Amino acid sequence: MRTSEYNQNSFKPPYYAMQYPWLMPTWKNFIRLVQADRLPHAVLLTGAAGTGKSYLVREIARHLLTKTDAEQHLYNSADGHPDLIWVTPEGKADVIKIDQIRTATEVLSKTAQQGGYRILVITPADRLNKAAANALLKCLEEPGAHTLIVLISASPHLLLPTLRSRCQRWHLQVAFDAGSAWLRTQQVPQDIIDTYWPVLQGAPLALLEQFQNGQLQERTRFREHILTAKNPLGNLQTFESISMITLLNWALELIKDTLQQEKSLYKIQAFCKGWDQLIQLKSLLEQQILPNPVLLRERIFIDCHRLFQG
Repeated sequence: MRTSEYNQNSFKPPYYAMQYPWLMPTWKNFIRLVQADRLPHAVLLTGAAGTGKSYLVREIARHLLTKTDAEQHLYNSADGHPDLIWVTPEGKADVIKIDQIRTATEVLSKTAQQGGYRILVITPADRLNKAAANALLKCLEEPGAHTLIVLISASPHLLLPTLRSRCQRWHLQVAFDAGSAWLRTQQVPQDIIDTYWPVLQGAPLALLEQFQNGQLQERTRFREHILTAKNPLGNLQTFESISMITLLNWALELIKDTLQQEKSLYKIQAFCKGWDQLIQLKSLLEQQILPNPVLLRERIFIDCHRLFQG
């Protein structure tokens, strides 16, 4: 069955593309590829966390897998469509393991149960451990007919270069005007949008979520603590619910904002050194090389305090 036979009469925008209008350019590109029978077998979908990458992939899968009302019902069922496989991190290490990839690729090697496409979605793909990444590489080299593999990542630089090179890259980027207009319809004040849009890398869904759950206020409280608290470890328990990656990102944002205004060469050098140290810590966390979490959290606050008040 040729790709162009799928949903020939249903190229209308999907639900999420209408809800989140910045998804439309990528959706239209997908439709053009389908109509031209040029859909790649592997896609790397990138963009900041909170731009709607997973929503877009769900609609792409729906489009390829549902040609009838019965298939639409199957897609929406509790068990999901048998030809759509989602792989996400498991366990305390929060990584994607080789057994998960082997199980998924074994399904891909069989004939689609509904006679059409087989789709494998891996998210976030940057959580693949080395063994899993190598196993996936073999699948990408021989994907089979009517197979689509989608890797979703906000940090594609952490993927093996050989994985990246075997995928067609689609990047989600939200224009400020479009994102700002949508956020105002969600009752987010314009001054909040102006302040946090660059901080959150232009991710409207992340900004909305953090505005609604109070995390934007937590970010402000973190900054005030670093800049004004006499004891860096004082009231540290009030930040325990915030992940260390988030704390590191907030600290890096604070350094970046300070560097844009700092004129003293001595202080600029100090901030650049502090930046490098925090980036190193962040890299260790992203690679699952986890030092003592209590000591690491304390180190973030002590180092930042020394940097800004020392």
